[in-house]
Amino acid sequence: MRTHQDLYEIAANSRDCLESLLTQAHRESLNADASDQNTSIVALGRENGAIVHAVLLQDEQRPELYILAAYPHVNPIEAVVLYADEKAQILNAWCLEQGMAPPEQGEEEGDVPYLGRMVSWIRNNTQDSAGDILTDLIREQLLAAFDAANELEDALSELSDLAQGIVRPAPQDDAD
Repeated sequence: MRTHQDLYEIAANSRDCLESLLTQAHRESLNADASDQNTSIVALGRENGAIVHAVLLQDEQRPELYILAAYPHVNPIEAVVLYADEKAQILNAWCLEQGMAPPEQGEEEGDVPYLGRMVSWIRNNTQDSAGDILTDLIREQLLAAFDAANELEDALSELSDLAQGIVRPAPQDDAD
């Protein structure tokens, strides 16, 4: 059984490989076809220190692994909160980038009716659906904002703490 210090040294000496796997696992988690029952992980084997990238079922336990990072599979549109006006602005900007002239919001028109009109306009004038467009744009934004080096630093910091006998409290759910 490897010590936390051993695992820390393995991870610290494998930064490039781990950052690449973290990015890959994060990308997998945002795949629109992904099941919400899965989680992509990057881990180290507790026995041999092997680097592991795997997809686990939601309740699957792998005690033989020290998990450095876990990314639940989600639909990107469900990973962020967007209001009707924000969705309409994103769709409007996408249409303009594509060289199209989408409908403008009337002065007295509310955000929800305008979004509905924008969705209908996109459905009638493009090969895409507004939902697919939003999902793809949000996925791109989440992928662009992902910082594998920072994720790895967080995991290394936790491993370093464990190697020194410092146990961090478990993360609290924001729903409380």
